[in-house]
Formats: sequence, structure tokens, C-alpha cells
Amino acid sequence: MYAPGIEQTCETERRRAGDLVADPRPLAAAAREFLADPVGRKRRLADKMVRLLDRAAPLKGASHADVESYGVDIPLRYASLFALLRDGRKVRLRDARDFAGWSGWTGRRSFLIRNGGQYVEIVTDRDHPQSTAAPGGIRDLVFDPSGRYIALDGSQLVLPA
Repeated sequence: MYAPGIEQTCETERRRAGDLVADPRPLAAAAREFLADPVGRKRRLADKMVRLLDRAAPLKGASHADVESYGVDIPLRYASLFALLRDGRKVRLRDARDFAGWSGWTGRRSFLIRNGGQYVEIVTDRDHPQSTAAPGGIRDLVFDPSGRYIALDGSQLVLPA
């Protein structure tokens, strides 16, 4: 069934998405090509996740593209997010206040990043097929997540649905 105004809605959403949907071809043709090349699709998706993370939660002197794995340090009282790079360096976020919490343990972890008034959850899972193309074992980025996390001071942080 045809819905009136659908072209206008798609065009508005395309403009809102900015560089994430920069392809001027009709959406259906771009989607068919995207789905036809699974390896290229994973690589393009990973590149977009890296660009988004480099803007939302920049690392000190590195890019998220260079990350081998992410982790949490609890040196004294407050936890901090770190990234191990392929060259062996250990770097932190440019602004430590961007890190809000984490959940899960070894292998399958989620890291909660604060960006302005919104949260972005970095979901990592080395065993998931999507993670093979993404740096740091990133499986997904979740915007405005809900759930329970461990806050920086060890208390429970609950984000409502």
C-alpha cells in the first residue's frame, strides 16, 4: 500500500542522517547493493561506527580505528575507560567525564559514553560475526540505551526505557 508523503519523509530522514546516508541514489537501489556485498557492508558499517565514535568520544592521540580492545581500569575510587591500540599503547578518552559506566565482563562488555545530554552504548563481543570487521570487537552502538550499568564509583546506574 502506498502511503502519501513517503518520499518527503524519506528525504527528511536522509537529510537528518547527514553523512550516514550521503548516497543520492534511490534508497532501494542503495539497499540492494549494500545487502549484496556482506564483507564490504561490514567494513563500511565499521568505518561509520569509527567516525561516529571519534566525534562522540575522542581518544587522546588516537582514533577508534586503531583500537584492539576496550577495558575498564579501577585505579583508586573511580573507574576509567581505556583502549589498547594495535601498536601496544594504552590510551584514554580525551575527556574522562564522557565515560559513564559499563556492564558485563570478559569478552562481552558494554561501555556507556555520555555525549552532551545523551548516552551511547558501545557493545563489544569478540565472538559475534559483526565484530570481525569492527575495531576493538565492537558489535553495535546503541543510542539512548536503557538498562543497568556499573557507575564509575561502583554504584548501580539505571537508565530507564
